[in-house]
Amino acid sequence: MKVAGRESVLPELQFLPDPKLVQLSQHLLWGGVWSMRFIEHHLDELRDDYGVKAFDVVVPTHIHDDHTCGIPHLQRHHGTKCWALKEVGHVLADPAAWASTPGLLEKPICIDRWLTDGQRFVWQEFELEIFSAPGQTEFHSVCAAVIDEKKVAFTGDNYFMAEVDDAGETQTQPFEPTVLRNSFQLEMHRRCADLMRKIRPDLICPGHRDLPPCDSDAVDAYCDFIDRKDHVFRQLVAKPANHFIDLFWARLLPYVAVVAENQSLEYRLLLRNNHDRTILYEAQLIPPSGWRTTAQFSALKLEPAGRGELKFKLVSPSKADNVRRLLTAEIKIDGVNQGQICEALVTVRQE
Repeated sequence: MKVAGRESVLPELQFLPDPKLVQLSQHLLWGGVWSMRFIEHHLDELRDDYGVKAFDVVVPTHIHDDHTCGIPHLQRHHGTKCWALKEVGHVLADPAAWASTPGLLEKPICIDRWLTDGQRFVWQEFELEIFSAPGQTEFHSVCAAVIDEKKVAFTGDNYFMAEVDDAGETQTQPFEPTVLRNSFQLEMHRRCADLMRKIRPDLICPGHRDLPPCDSDAVDAYCDFIDRKDHVFRQLVAKPANHFIDLFWARLLPYVAVVAENQSLEYRLLLRNNHDRTILYEAQLIPPSGWRTTAQFSALKLEPAGRGELKFKLVSPSKADNVRRLLTAEIKIDGVNQGQICEALVTVRQE
C-alpha cells in the first residue's frame, strides 16, 4: 500500500505494509496493526488462507465509516446480516437524520437484528455479550466473548495506548479518546470505565493499532485515566460541567433532508438536561424564508439527567429552488433565551 503524507516534507511516497489478518487463536482472527478500511481482497485472504466459506454476520462496534463502509457490500454480494446495538443501529439505519455527528457512511445500512445493552446472543457455538459503551463516540458498543478459553473484548475505538512522560520516564499507558464533536458527557466515559472493570478481559482487540497489553493493572490504568480526565474537565469549565462540555444537549433530527414542494416535514428536537435541577425548556424553529410553521414556543420540563423531545411540523415552499438552506432551533432555559443553539439543513427540490 502506498501512502503519501499530506504534510510530509519528503517528496517520495511513504510505504506501509499491506494489512494482513493475524490469527490470535484457533477461532480468532484480528485485522492487524494496519487495519484501516474495508478492502475486498481481504475476503480472498479469508477464503484462501483460513478456509472461510461464508460471511454470515457482522456486528459493528460503532458508527464511523472506517468501521462500517464494507457492510453494504457484504450485504449486497454475500447475504451478510448486520446485528447492531440499538444505540448504534438507529444511526447507521438513518445517517442523514444523524449527520450532525461526523464520520457517518452516507448510505443507510439495513439492521437485521437489533440488540440491547447487556444482551447475550449466540452465533454458532459462541455466546457473546454486547454493551453500550459511549466513548470515542456516543454511539458505540463493546462486544465480549469467551473464545478459545480467553475473555476477549472487542473495543472498537474506545481503548488505545499512548506514550506519556511520568516523572521523566516514558511509559505506555491506555487511554479513552475524547472527541467533543462525537457527543460527550463525563458520565459516558465513566460508564466505559465501569464496563471494562465488569468485563475484565484477558485480551483486547481494538479497531486500530497493535494489540494493547491486557491485565488487571492495564484496566486499572485505563480507568484511572478516565478519573483524572473527569477531574481536569471539571477544573476547566464552570458548573454544571456537562452543560459546557456537551455539544449535543440539543439536537435536531433530521439533520439533512430533501423534500418536494408543499411537503410536510416533522422535526424532532432532542433535549437532555445537564443541570442539577429541573429545567423548563422552550423552543421554536426558525425555518428558511417561505416555509410555513407555527411561530410559537413549545415547552418541555426535564428532571436532572432527564431526556426528552419536542416535535415541530413545517410545510415547504410552493416553489423549489434546489438550494440547501439552514434551519435552526431557538431555545430558552427557564425563560432565558440561549439563542439559536442547533441547526439542520434542508433542500426543496422539484418532483
